[in-house]
Amino acid sequence: MILTAFFAALGQISDPRFRRVLLLGIALTIALLVAATSGFVWFIGWLTADGVSLPWIGTIT
Repeated sequence: MILTAFFAALGQISDPRFRRVLLLGIALTIALLVAATSGFVWFIGWLTADGVSLPWIGTIT
């Protein structure tokens, strides 16, 4: 049942309306992943100081 639906969706790739929704979904997924990653890295950088001192390793800048 799942494979039948998957192959039916693959058969619709030639339809411009379906392709538009598919590419829009992929583009939004990539954009949101980049935004979430950038936000997370910025937040971690904001929380930590310029250097972090770790035991047995020393200071990491």
